[in-house]
Amino acid sequence: MEDKVSFERADALDTESLKGISPRPNLVIEVGLYGIIHDDDLIKTHLTHIKEILNPDAILFNVQTYNPQIEFIARVFKNQAGDRCVWHLRPAEHLIRWAEDAGFRNPEITMDPYGIYAVVMMRNCS
Repeated sequence: MEDKVSFERADALDTESLKGISPRPNLVIEVGLYGIIHDDDLIKTHLTHIKEILNPDAILFNVQTYNPQIEFIARVFKNQAGDRCVWHLRPAEHLIRWAEDAGFRNPEITMDPYGIYAVVMMRNCS
């Protein structure tokens, strides 16, 4: 698989970091980033930058829509700044709409059996 898959380390929210990714990926995978970002506009901008800068064939992201242990997590775990680890739960439809606004289409949604996570694959139709 080494000749088929590569990993790049960069700041996902920094446009210069995104511009430095080479070769351009055909799939962008987000896991957990959107749950720790509380600013909806920042996520919308990020999705637009992925489309405009990287222009992948598809994007795959997860959305934590519900978690019965959300308060426990916030009381017990700390984030990188040492503050409470507070996840921002959102309906999957919000992120799907934002991804559509950025130019991705045809959402394929897989929901876990407990209704906690949705995994969404969307295609770049441009």
